[in-house]
Amino acid sequence: MALSHANGKVQWLNAHSIGTQYTISGLSFQPKAIRVWALGFQLSTDGAVTTQHANRVVGFCDGALQQRSIAAFDQDAVATSATGVIARNNCIACTTNGSGATGGILRVHQVNSDGFILEVDATTLSADITILWDVWGGSDITQVVIGDFTASGATGDVDYSAAGMTAGATDQILMLAGCHSTAAMNTGTNTDAGFWTGFAKNGSQQLVYCGNSDDASGGTADTDAYYQGGECLAIIPVGGAATTANRATFSQWNTDGFRLNWLQATTSGQQNIFMAIKGGSWAAGELSINGAVLDATTTVSGLGFTPVGGLLLSGIGQALTVGDTIGTDIVSMGSFSGLSSSHTGSQRSELSNPTQIIQYAEFDEALVKVRSDAAVDYALEIDNLASGSFRLIVTQTIGTASNQWVGFMVFGDAPASNEALMGQVWM
Repeated sequence: MALSHANGKVQWLNAHSIGTQYTISGLSFQPKAIRVWALGFQLSTDGAVTTQHANRVVGFCDGALQQRSIAAFDQDAVATSATGVIARNNCIACTTNGSGATGGILRVHQVNSDGFILEVDATTLSADITILWDVWGGSDITQVVIGDFTASGATGDVDYSAAGMTAGATDQILMLAGCHSTAAMNTGTNTDAGFWTGFAKNGSQQLVYCGNSDDASGGTADTDAYYQGGECLAIIPVGGAATTANRATFSQWNTDGFRLNWLQATTSGQQNIFMAIKGGSWAAGELSINGAVLDATTTVSGLGFTPVGGLLLSGIGQALTVGDTIGTDIVSMGSFSGLSSSHTGSQRSELSNPTQIIQYAEFDEALVKVRSDAAVDYALEIDNLASGSFRLIVTQTIGTASNQWVGFMVFGDAPASNEALMGQVWM
């Protein structure tokens, strides 16, 4: 049995006409699940960007080309902030603008035996964008489900459909993303740039990041952020606030679905997308690392499998009180595949006038946090993958970022079955 993973990047450019294709090949396996993400920078080498808009994007696709995507836009360098959001059910990546208009559309055109092809369906990008991708395949994965739902208007348990998932299973993962759009799928709207993404394996292994920049905030941009383990979905109110408006935890896997428990449901109707995967080994959670000390390490152990890769998330700094947001919207996202392939990006929406978006990308690190002066606050890399564990190490620091919160989702091969072990002699 095996679970395969690879990651990489594509430069999605506004100059590329409709029908332009980006071919990813040579993966040595056929993708069964694809996840993409973007923050708004367009870079092919490490560095900072201080003049590009925020285009936060997350998208999912399965082998049958079922696709979903969400996007949140925050305009750089304007006196009165301009934001928009959109959710789509016909592509893996999309954009909008400060008026909430339909923007660029990028879809998975084809899945091949050793890769996949992305195709441009609409070219109205607000800026060129680097799309980061992760793909999973291998014989372990037996089912991938893509879907969407809107935020609940009431607290308590809500069941969602995901055909092929098994109640009580331990070999399944749920990936989530959402935005402030309450409009119908494929329709953008001019509202706050609310964005959230998270992961859940079970009730005790889940995490979420949520950020928001208010629309039409004159004088000084108004931003907020929230991140937490033990929850997989969170929504900051339109207009911002010191506390979240909606929060949900993953309760359980059902037969052909999953259950979320809505702890808060102040507002309703916001669009969410998901990808559920069955097969392999998965773990999700949170950790703390001293980003102020070069070569400081943190080890996560007790996984029950050897990770082959993982995804990372972090916010502005230390862990937050449950339900309490923090000013200044900072998100860092990263991916690693083995010890030899990693990439990461970080973005901050500053409390400033005019609006100021600061971004940084590294294509040889697993996680980076950008400072307000466009320098690196700290960077992390994976320096050990072992049986049941992985280790993060601080590779860059300016010595101020201690006790940093990091969320993770890691994966590997399914455990060997009893049948596979029969006949072996253990020495």
